[in-house]
Amino acid sequence: MEAADVDGNGTIDYIEFITATMHRYKLERDEHLYKAFKHFDKDNSGYITKDELETAMKDYGMGDEDSIREIISEVDSDHDGRINYEEFCTMMRSGLQQTEKLC
Repeated sequence: MEAADVDGNGTIDYIEFITATMHRYKLERDEHLYKAFKHFDKDNSGYITKDELETAMKDYGMGDEDSIREIISEVDSDHDGRINYEEFCTMMRSGLQQTEKLC
């Protein structure tokens, strides 16, 4: 519930409900995941590299070297040092499930 309660007043109003529902719907659709993946994969290699992740996170004022390394180590199931589309989808859907548990 905390994740959907944007204004922190303890209740979820109509706008917050619609926003949370639409966010969930978008993440579940493969084309939205693919667009998000392509946003990070700047060189169109089919992988999100450490440098690409670092650039994206710094663009949004997030992450440091340690947190970037941690993200890659948690998500990179084939241990090749980069994130492929399948790993990206798993990470995004896992994050969605974590958010749903909070609601």
